[in-house]
Amino acid sequence: MIEIHSDRVRSFYQLSIDKSFSKASESLGISQPGLSQKIALLEEELETTLVIRTTKSLKITESGQKLVQYYKIKKDLDEELIKDLLAGSKEVQGELRIAGYSSIVRSALIPCLSSLIGKYKFKFNILSQEIYTLEEALLSGQVDFIISTNEIKRENVINQEIGIEENIHIVPLKEGVEMPFLDHDEKDTTTFDFFKIQNKIKKYNRCYLGDIYNILQGVELGVGQAIISKHLVKSNLKVKQKRYRNRMKSKIYLCYFRRPYYSNLYKIVISNFEEKFSKYL
Repeated sequence: MIEIHSDRVRSFYQLSIDKSFSKASESLGISQPGLSQKIALLEEELETTLVIRTTKSLKITESGQKLVQYYKIKKDLDEELIKDLLAGSKEVQGELRIAGYSSIVRSALIPCLSSLIGKYKFKFNILSQEIYTLEEALLSGQVDFIISTNEIKRENVINQEIGIEENIHIVPLKEGVEMPFLDHDEKDTTTFDFFKIQNKIKKYNRCYLGDIYNILQGVELGVGQAIISKHLVKSNLKVKQKRYRNRMKSKIYLCYFRRPYYSNLYKIVISNFEEKFSKYL
C-alpha cells in the first residue's frame, strides 16, 4: 500500500498556488533545489507526472489537479476538526480563495461577500482575472471558487448558476467620429460577440485599456465607445446607451469542485451566492 508523504504533498500544493518554484520555495522557507527534489520524489512515489515545466510556464497535470483537491479536502477536514475540538463549536473559519472577472469582482463579488466577512472569522483572497484564465485558476488549485460566464465541462466540477448579466453598448454623451471600441486586450471578444448577436459582423477599430473601470472612464471622457455590463452604468449620467433589438445576456456561474465533504465555510459561501449575488446585477 502506497503512503503519500504529507510534507511533499504540502510542498506540491504550495507550488500549485504560487505557480513558480522560486515563489513556492520562498513561501515554504526552503531552497528551490530542495523543493524540486520534493516534487521529483513525490512524482516517483506516485508514479505519475504532476507538473510540466517549460522555460516560460508551469502547468499542473490532470493527476496533479486531483492531488491538489485531495490535499485541500484533507486540509479543510483537519483544520475544522481541530477548531471544533478546541472551541467546542461549529465556528465558520478557514480561508476563502475566489477569482472572478473584473466587471463582477468590485460590483458584485465583494459586496456579496461583505456580510460574511463582517460576521465570520476567515481569511480571504479575492482575485480579479480575465475570463479566459479563470478555468485554469480553479483546475490548478490556485483558487477554490471562480465566478465566470463560462461553464467548466468536467464531471467533477459544479457549475451553479447565480445570476444573469446583460451587456450593452455605451457611448460618450458627445459622440466623436469613428470612435474606437475599448476592450481589455486582444483576446477580449466582447465587442465581436455583441455585434454577432446583432448580425453585424465586421472588423472593428479597437483600443485596449486592460481593465473594465479604465474602459468605463475612457467612454466617460470621450476616448471611445464600449460594450459593458449594464449593472455598471445603471446610474451613470456621463454615458448613454445605444439601443438594439437583440439583447446580449450571459449566465453567471459559481464554479467549484464536486467533493464528498464541504467545510462550514464552503457551505456558507455557496448558500450566500445562491441567495444574494443576483441582486447586485
